[in-house]
Amino acid sequence: MATLEKAWHASLNVTRFPTSAIDLTRNQLWTIKAFLKGETGGATQGLWACLGSSDGVTAALDGTDRWGAAYNGAKILRAPAGTAHSWLVLKSPLVAGSYWYLIIDFASSSDANARFIFSKAAPTGGTTLNRPTATDEFTNFKAVATGTPLNASSTLQHRYHMALSDEGDFWFASGQAGSGFCNFGLIGTWLADGPADEQYSLWMLASYYNAVPGAFTSGSLNQSLTGLSATGACNSMQLPDGTGVKAAPILMPSLNSGSDGANGGSYLFTTDARAYFGYDAKHFTYLDLPAQVLSVDESNLIAYGYRGRLVDFALGRAAQGTVEPPGGPYTSCQIGALWLPIDGSVAPNFP
Repeated sequence: MATLEKAWHASLNVTRFPTSAIDLTRNQLWTIKAFLKGETGGATQGLWACLGSSDGVTAALDGTDRWGAAYNGAKILRAPAGTAHSWLVLKSPLVAGSYWYLIIDFASSSDANARFIFSKAAPTGGTTLNRPTATDEFTNFKAVATGTPLNASSTLQHRYHMALSDEGDFWFASGQAGSGFCNFGLIGTWLADGPADEQYSLWMLASYYNAVPGAFTSGSLNQSLTGLSATGACNSMQLPDGTGVKAAPILMPSLNSGSDGANGGSYLFTTDARAYFGYDAKHFTYLDLPAQVLSVDESNLIAYGYRGRLVDFALGRAAQGTVEPPGGPYTSCQIGALWLPIDGSVAPNFP
């Protein structure tokens, strides 16, 4: 990924010394929100806006960010749904004539867990007791009730890495300093070159894996994109209508032959898409591009399947924290099994 298609701004090696386990989760949630809004990290393009929020005391979709431009953990209250808790709704920049929405919901019985819900329809409702909802929302398949873990309930030093494109695509990764990997990751990125009738051209991944190589493993990619594992670590996607999981005829740029090597992904192949999907324009508008095809199980190709090409993300085998090109300026860094886009300012620190 030496050349990127979009302009990215990265904020890497952000250090956090949590005062408690729940303080770490609160700060992670606030940092994701604040970075996307340009309140921290220095991004000025592709910014998201706050549609409304709850701090557990007051709630409304009134454009007010009750979590604040400066971190205040007391504003980010955790409690199960139906009990007063905090949530926040972000609205993307205009992308291909549409807006997207991200609901961050701290409705959980665990201090480390939260929910990330995306939609194309604007969310409505929302009280201190329950988050807003959207007619076409989708979230982690395994995290519908429990949420995704963001950490291992640690009070040790953590580092955050994140980047935002000029179109609003983003990724966030965090891990305990000294562990050598990021155990939590969140991605929201628009797909390119999809068929004209594709309405859900957003790939979302919220993943947690507390072991090497971390959140962005081949297993999490398989599960987020194919739904092949019903026991995966909170990665598979739920359909907008709630009836199943999203399938994944997605093309991801290939840097290596075979599987990604990081986790022995059995569903990752380097091949021409036509070998598995044929000349079916429903799934691809181009079929001659060599790429890694995620999901070759035809039974998974259902009407709500993702269709398109991932931009500026690629599978890789390099060591954690590797950057390219080696001499700079940097355009990509390896975290988990993914090359992630950065802007060449610094390299991520994986001690």
